[in-house]
Amino acid sequence: MNRYLAFAEDGTFSYVGNMYGIYGGGDGVLAAYTRITGTYRIEGDRLIATATKEATWDSRYFPKETVRNVNYSFLDQATFKIMGSFLILDYIIYPADAPEPTTMLLTSVRGD
Repeated sequence: MNRYLAFAEDGTFSYVGNMYGIYGGGDGVLAAYTRITGTYRIEGDRLIATATKEATWDSRYFPKETVRNVNYSFLDQATFKIMGSFLILDYIIYPADAPEPTTMLLTSVRGD
């Protein structure tokens, strides 16, 4: 899985999660993706992000891209740290009945 998360100065963000090779295809074969856009703001070490549009595609189950307007907390209860070229996000996911703390480590690909 590859993840890309971009923040713009105008308070918008975009996220892409690509899944490869999950249906028996090779590692380089895109099998599914999720693309989320929305707005964000920073309060201290908190990242408050709201998803406003979501596009999903799955080569096996949803061969046509589905795009929908949404309104939900993206990276729920997120806090962040920047260490060198790394962005560390701590947030909550809900994989079943209970919340689960999760960490995402992203490497900057900015040119500066």
